[in-house]
Amino acid sequence: MTDNRKFICAGCSNHFPSSSTVFYRNKRWCKSDECKQVIDMKVKNYNYKNAQKKIKKGTFRHGVKEELRAYIKERDKLSCRNCFTTAENNYFQVHHIVPVSNGGEDNYENLILLCNKCHTRVHQYGWELYVKTFTNYTSRLHIKI
Repeated sequence: MTDNRKFICAGCSNHFPSSSTVFYRNKRWCKSDECKQVIDMKVKNYNYKNAQKKIKKGTFRHGVKEELRAYIKERDKLSCRNCFTTAENNYFQVHHIVPVSNGGEDNYENLILLCNKCHTRVHQYGWELYVKTFTNYTSRLHIKI
C-alpha cells in the first residue's frame, strides 16, 4: 500500500509527497534550507507576538532567578520532594507550590524541587492536592536566604 497523500511545506507552501517531508519545529518541511529559515522566522515572530501580548496583559514572566533556583536545588539536596528520587541522571525542575497565576511568589517557601515525572503529575492532577504536603516541608525549614 502506497501513501499518496501530499503535504504542504510550512516554508514554501508547496505540495510534496509525504515521503519527501519531515517535521521541523512541529511543522511539515520539504528539507530545503531556505524553507528552514522561513520556518525559524515564523516561529520567532509567533513567539515575539505571544510575548508582547503577555507583556500587555501583565502576565509575562522571566522565571525563577538563577540564584534562587540554585538555592532550592541545594536546599532540597538534588532530590525530588515528592518521590525522593536522587538519581544523578534525573532531570529536576523548580516548581511553584502555589502558581504565580494564583498569587504564588518566587520565594524559597513557595518553591520546591521535583523530578520530571512528579512535576508533570502535579500539574495533571492539580496543584491543590499537593499544597499542604509541600508547604509543610518548606515551612519546617528555617533556613532563609
